[in-house]
Amino acid sequence: MADYTPNYNLYKPNRNDTEPVDTTLSANFEKVDIELWKKEVDILTLNHDLTTNTNLLQEQINNNSLALQEQINTLVANGDSSPAIEQALAGTPYVTLRQKHEAIDSRIAARAVDLIDYESLVVEGNWTEAIKAACADIQLMGGGKLFIPKGEYHFTATKGTFLYEFSGLNYFELEGNNAKLIDDQIYSTTVAEQAIFFQFRNCKNVSTQNGLILQSQLYESFTTGLIWYNFVQGCENLDINADIIGGRNGVRLERAESEPLDYVSKNIKANIKAVNVRYPYSSTRSGDSAEVRLNTDYCGRSFFVYNCKNVKIHCVAKNDLTSLIKVYTGGVTENIDVYYENTDSTRNTGQVGEKVSVHFGDITPATFKNIKVRLNVKNYAGGWGSPFSIVKWLNDPNDSDSVGRGHVIDGLTISGYSKGISGVSQITTMGKLAAPDVVKNLKIDDFTLVDGGSLNLDLGDTLQGTAHIRNSSNNTGNLNIINSTGLALFENCKTLNFGGSNTSTSVHKYVNSEITNGASQNYSNNKEFVNTNTPIGTITSARQIGTPGNSKSSVTVLGSLATGKNIFKINTKSSGYYRLSYYLSLDRGNVNPGTRTEKFGAKSWTMTVNGSGVLTLQSPVSDEVTERIKGDFTGALEVTLVNGDANGAFVNVKNTQMTGTNASGTFSLECLAQNGDASILPIQ
Repeated sequence: MADYTPNYNLYKPNRNDTEPVDTTLSANFEKVDIELWKKEVDILTLNHDLTTNTNLLQEQINNNSLALQEQINTLVANGDSSPAIEQALAGTPYVTLRQKHEAIDSRIAARAVDLIDYESLVVEGNWTEAIKAACADIQLMGGGKLFIPKGEYHFTATKGTFLYEFSGLNYFELEGNNAKLIDDQIYSTTVAEQAIFFQFRNCKNVSTQNGLILQSQLYESFTTGLIWYNFVQGCENLDINADIIGGRNGVRLERAESEPLDYVSKNIKANIKAVNVRYPYSSTRSGDSAEVRLNTDYCGRSFFVYNCKNVKIHCVAKNDLTSLIKVYTGGVTENIDVYYENTDSTRNTGQVGEKVSVHFGDITPATFKNIKVRLNVKNYAGGWGSPFSIVKWLNDPNDSDSVGRGHVIDGLTISGYSKGISGVSQITTMGKLAAPDVVKNLKIDDFTLVDGGSLNLDLGDTLQGTAHIRNSSNNTGNLNIINSTGLALFENCKTLNFGGSNTSTSVHKYVNSEITNGASQNYSNNKEFVNTNTPIGTITSARQIGTPGNSKSSVTVLGSLATGKNIFKINTKSSGYYRLSYYLSLDRGNVNPGTRTEKFGAKSWTMTVNGSGVLTLQSPVSDEVTERIKGDFTGALEVTLVNGDANGAFVNVKNTQMTGTNASGTFSLECLAQNGDASILPIQ
């Protein structure tokens, strides 16, 4: 390498130079630039070589590690003298762990333990010990398939315990070929006696297939009988098909209140046909993420789910008692979606009760969240039963609760079809919802009620926000939401009456709806109408008396006006100019204009109304147009203004010639109010 002078790093001649050196200033600078460029190239080359060698070294290390791990695995599998491996192989015919694992895998892959192979253990036709031995072999393998050939297999369940318990299995399958398992145990009908057929503890991938009928003593009490399949302590991935006759429980998933949340069983599919089973499907603080299909006849509660979440149930039932969606002890039951069909029941003994109930089980504040119930029901219940109910119980299950506890219903949707019976409410409450209980996000959608019974849902002072009742109807009863808070909004609904009495103060709004009877309809207190048809005419936009509302309204009166009738109610802010148009007929139904007896005209006046409902005429009632008369109709229409109270005053009409059932009158009253706050309501 050439030397450089301290002065500006200029190139200095060297005896090793092979060519003459140009010592001029510019030439030295040029040589310096060339030398620097060469050094930069050298540095880049070194960096590239370093990176390449580093990658090669890392690859070699990885390859060596994999080879070493493979040698370790082979050594362990093929055997060495370590105490742990010696212990694992003790008592087995295997020399190495690999041999043991391959043998187990082979047996599980075969997936077949045939019950008939254990026939030598049958005693006098009883297969109890054979079933236990077959199950024990599956447990020993860590999983497998139990096959039941065609035939009948009697066994005797043991009261107070299980016939067999599987624990920690990663796979189990039960399959039959047109086989029947028959429990010969006799259970008391007066003392609580229970037994379990199969219990699964912390098992995964459990399936029971079709082709197997399970039969036990028909249920005769709430607390007695056989539990066929019981799942505890966090079972997962269950696919249960069952055809069951008799027993206390078909499929039961349970977790004690004191047990941890990881003991919740989940990911469940169940398809159950049940006859005379007390609880075909039940889940107790367990059974999350389930899809359940039920076909039941003469069962108790076709389904009973509580303190669980994400459950979808499709139930077709006959002659059953009440199915329950329940919550206990401060828990939460959420995301439950139920379709319930019961159209062919023949039992009418008064024992049926409600079809489906959302049920608070005790006084500890608890929560329902996002519950959907769709009904298709013909109700043959007697006595107190209803197709659907919201129920509050005390801790004593035989007594309802009328005290506010702080329970919450956040999201409840009811829909479907219900054919009722006279005198039984189609939807009702038992116990009483009362603050600090809370009801919100309540919906009744596309619900058709026919042939008896009303919707009577008493929410008291618990409703928060708006309850939506949409596209629903009742042809022989009322749609009645009782609420002193929040708003019940009825849209596109049709019923005899919205409410249970004409003195109702519930907070309602009716939009594009129809009242077909009106005898129990309140038109004033906390009521608002938008495009709603009534027996007394269409109310376009009338609102509660005493609040700004519609300044024009119409009414039709059928029958006699000979003694006078209040036909409009006006609020205490309705001072101004009034115009009453009318059409009167003595022969309603006569479509021949040449022979009809009728008159029509218009009257007007001005008046004031004070806060006590006292009317003061400013200009008298007079004809605004000449009255037109057809036929023998000489009686004059008399208009009288009637003082009222703080809720409003009245417009009264009378015609002494209007008598008989064929008489009718249609009236339209309009007000140009002084303050713009007039409100006119039609009344009968």
